[in-house]
This record gives sequence, C-alpha cells and structure tokens, in this order.
Amino acid sequence: MFSTLYRIILILFNLLCLILGAALLVLLIYMLVGLRVQDLVDILRSESLTWLTYVSLGLSIVLIINAIPGLIGGITKISILLKIYAVCTIILVTAEVSFAILYYTNSARFDMRTEMILSQNAYKGEKEINADSSAWNILQQLGECCGTDNVTDWIGTNWQKENPTVESHTQEFPYTCCIYKNSISLSDLKDGKFTPSTGDLNSCYSTSDGTHYKTGCIDKLKQYITDNTRIVGGVVIGIVIFQLFLIRVSLETSRKAKD
Repeated sequence: MFSTLYRIILILFNLLCLILGAALLVLLIYMLVGLRVQDLVDILRSESLTWLTYVSLGLSIVLIINAIPGLIGGITKISILLKIYAVCTIILVTAEVSFAILYYTNSARFDMRTEMILSQNAYKGEKEINADSSAWNILQQLGECCGTDNVTDWIGTNWQKENPTVESHTQEFPYTCCIYKNSISLSDLKDGKFTPSTGDLNSCYSTSDGTHYKTGCIDKLKQYITDNTRIVGGVVIGIVIFQLFLIRVSLETSRKAKD
C-alpha cells in the first residue's frame, strides 16, 4: 500500500513541478518581454539583473526537464530512472539555493539611487535612441513618474543645460514626464519617434496641476523589483520544498521497486 502511495505522491508532485516550472518560465518570459527588463537594466546600469534573470530562466527549464524522469519513473517503476531523478534533484536544489544566496547578496550591495542618478546624467533627450535616453523615456511614461526622486531632479543635468527650451517653453523636465490623454506607443518612445503636439506641450509646461508627473521613479522601480522578486522567490521556495520531499520519495520508491 505504501509503495503505491509513494508512487502516486511522486507522480503528482512531479506533475506539480512541471506545472510550477512552466509557470515560472512564463513569468520570466513575461518579465523579459512584456515588462521590458532590459530597459530597467539600461537605467540601473546593472548587468547582474540581466544574467540573474536569464539564470532563473535556465533553472525553470532545467526544473521542467528534471521532472520528466521522476514522472516516468514513478509511472513505470524503473529503478534507474528514479535514482537518476534523485541525483539530478539534489544537484538542482543545491544550484537553486546557491543562486538565491548570490541574488540576495548582490541585491544588498546594489545602490539603486546612485546608478539611476548616473544614468539620468547620461540622458540625451526624447529623440535620442541611446540606452539611457530610451530607458528613461519608457520608464517615465510606463511608471507614471519623473526623475529619480522627483521632477526637479532634471534641473541642472547636462541634458537640461543643453536643452533649456522646447517650443518657447522652459524645459525643466523631459516631455516624457507629461501626462497625455491618449496612450503612447512604447516602441516610438524607445526609437525616439514620439513627438507631442503643440497643445500637449502647452498643457504640460503650464503651471496647472495634473499636467505632468512629479513623483520620482526610484520608489516605483524598487517596488516593481521587490514585487517580482517576491513572486519568483516564493515559487522557488515552494519548488525546493517539494523537491526535497521528492528526493526522499523517489529513493523509497526505487527501493520498493527492487523488492
């Protein structure tokens, strides 16, 4: 009875790991493509965010592949498959724990405000397509924010000194900080093709309230990273717990299969 129960648990948990692995994979792909992680990397000047994201992507793929021998072994009761699964799972758990420690150690050393200010000083304008400019233009529209800490951060930057006016308006902040009634194409922002109308500029640079974003982007960016880190971290912790249990179950099932 216990042998059958172990097999059922092994099959169900590996099936669950396949589902969780697929969910993590979809989440990371969405973060890379849908949420434009590379644009955040450009602003934060942190290549670690890039490789950490891709390492997570690789781990989710390995997790899916690793669940296959456990699932097949549980169904067919082939001892060698169950042992292979147990060994691979031990290696995978070790890699996941090491990755988590490395990720949080790296995050603790990272000074987001300093990197954002450096990136802001490298900003060239709304029509430029270099990494810093494109990333800031997208972040300010997508995040509904302006500057690192607030809208006044743009005053005195190299960009503001070189571009003091736009259509006779004093330009104390980029027009990507403006609030527009109609949605703006992110691809146009990234490629430097977005041009606001004269009416939009008159409204944005007026003294009226509610015409441009005033709060900084750093808190929203921190919250975005924290939220997604918690989601990914929670999924990974759940997977590790399942995997530790599955190691025990797979070895017991392998022993029962020999008997």
